[in-house]
Amino acid sequence: EPGYKYKVVVRDRDKRRAMKGFECDQCREFYEALAKGGEDFNREEMVCKHSRHRSNHAPDLTPDGFWELSFADSQKSPSQHWNARAKDEDV
Repeated sequence: EPGYKYKVVVRDRDKRRAMKGFECDQCREFYEALAKGGEDFNREEMVCKHSRHRSNHAPDLTPDGFWELSFADSQKSPSQHWNARAKDEDV
C-alpha cells in the first residue's frame, strides 16, 4: 500500500461493510437531531454500522464556498465594495 491517500472503488458488499464509515455535513446534522430528540445511541458505532460514506482514509474537507458556482459581481472583496460605496455616497 502506498504512503499516500487515494480512493479505491470497492464493490463487494462485505468488503465495503468492513471499511470505516464517515459523516458528511448532512449526516452530522441527522445524528445531532437524533441526539436532541432524546435517542440514546453510540454515535461512532452508528456511523460505522450505517454510514453510506465509506473509505480507507478520512475524506478531505472542502473549503467554504467551494461548491458555489455563481460568478462574483466584482473582483473586489465585499469589504472593499462597501468601503468604495460609502466613499461615493459621502461625495
